[in-house]
Amino acid sequence: IRNGIVLPMTGGAAVLDPGSVLVDGATIVAVSPADAVDADPRAAADGTEVIDAAGHAVIPGLHNCHLHSGLLRGTAESLSLWDWLRTYVDPAHKALTPDIARVASLQCYAEGLLAGTTSVMDMWRYMEGSAAVAAQLGIRATLVPYVADAEGYDYFESIASNRALLEAVADDRTGTDGRVRGWVGLEHLLYCTPECFAQAVALADEFATGIHTHSSETIWEVNESLSRWGRRPIEVFAQRGILGPRTVVAHCVWLDDREIELLAQTGTAVAHCPCSNMKLAS
Repeated sequence: IRNGIVLPMTGGAAVLDPGSVLVDGATIVAVSPADAVDADPRAAADGTEVIDAAGHAVIPGLHNCHLHSGLLRGTAESLSLWDWLRTYVDPAHKALTPDIARVASLQCYAEGLLAGTTSVMDMWRYMEGSAAVAAQLGIRATLVPYVADAEGYDYFESIASNRALLEAVADDRTGTDGRVRGWVGLEHLLYCTPECFAQAVALADEFATGIHTHSSETIWEVNESLSRWGRRPIEVFAQRGILGPRTVVAHCVWLDDREIELLAQTGTAVAHCPCSNMKLAS
């Protein structure tokens, strides 16, 4: 990728103008001033494809830290989060099929690639289809099943189906050459029992993988947690043992100082989602 304005994103204000990026197969082997890459013998090898990036910025691929593949856009407008979930999202999950789930991943991953997103963390269902789509398109994906077991939510994924995905990805039966990995997913504090949390932690330990869930997206959720358990959501997460450097929690809009301290002390990461938070007035 030759002669562009290369932003390596290595810290500071580094800019290579003109700069070039040399790729060998699946590996970036050089990010340097254009003349240095031109002098690299690998850049002159037979069959080398040259992309003229003059007048363009060249940046690393973007990572979407919290994605739900889906075909819901335009189906529900001007609702708060819980009305939106109860009226549209959860009924859609009841009707979801493996084929619809695969097509939804195909659309979402393709849109991501067109916008420069080369890696996604996708919380979705029937994710063997998502892995196949990732193999087809070449995107990197961390696949996180929607696991829920509370009464009334048994139509989501289960710990057993999450295990099946982890086994399939670990064996690379999906043929992605290591670009796809599986994590353990917990849909939501209010959708999962304490037993489900314990099983999720054990599963993540067994496969040495991460955990992903949602929290504190609305003040209603915080108040409901206080009503049920006498603790705020992040405090319940700490009690149930999921906080730590391998865990990513989406949203976290309504935190108090103690919860922020808990996240910092445990090294837990947060995926902030400003667009969806504005969409649902969270």
